[in-house]
Amino acid sequence: MTQEDVEERMRTTDSAISRLESVNSKNSLSINTLAKYAEAAGTELKIVVADELKRRSLQLR
Repeated sequence: MTQEDVEERMRTTDSAISRLESVNSKNSLSINTLAKYAEAAGTELKIVVADELKRRSLQLR
């Protein structure tokens, strides 16, 4: 899938997609924007909030 495909599905501009995909972007993205991007790319947005210390202690047992 190309940036143009995602741009068309999200009904946005190529510069907006470029900013969204930029690793060095200083823009703050909303969850809604990320969900739209995921849907346009044919994927699903999953958000996980985890306590790293608990995860480590569970893995050590």
